Amino acid sequence: DWNHIQADLIDNSGLPYTANIGSGRIYGLHGGNIWRLSSALTLTAAAFLNDSDLYAPEAEFATPGEQTLPNIARDGIRLVAGWRRNIAPGVTLSSEASVRYIGKSRLGVGPLLDIPQGDYTVGDVGARIDFGRFGLSLDVTNISDIRANSFAFGNPFSLARRDQMTPLRPRTIRLGINAQF
Repeated sequence: DWNHIQADLIDNSGLPYTANIGSGRIYGLHGGNIWRLSSALTLTAAAFLNDSDLYAPEAEFATPGEQTLPNIARDGIRLVAGWRRNIAPGVTLSSEASVRYIGKSRLGVGPLLDIPQGDYTVGDVGARIDFGRFGLSLDVTNISDIRANSFAFGNPFSLARRDQMTPLRPRTIRLGINAQF
């Protein structure tokens, strides 16, 4: 529960300023669990729920209806399956697949900063073979090449166009070789 929240804002000309946006609160719940299904297979799940409210906005930021605090996603979840096995003396093969969802939020308060962000799901996969001091890995992040807005801020001087966004990293394939000395 916060009173007299100070926020960094942008005016119509794109210049930054700091203002008191009002009073707000967040109720949150998060948790996670790891299940070892066998000596080789592990499942992990984690999730959060947030209920944020700018319950006493300053007059210039008041809007009809419920107003959430900026940059607070309402929900999110991450699921991971990991597998690891020794395939020969001193040689380990492992892999992991994950999916995560980040819920909706908005950039800021007031009409200029009421820009949506979040609300995307991303999957990643990877595999590794470890030879003790040496290893090889192959990873693919954002496997479906999802295009989404992870954070709605770019050039402050073009904010009025409402096309601000920080895109997710596009599908990336990484081949890694490592050595320990």
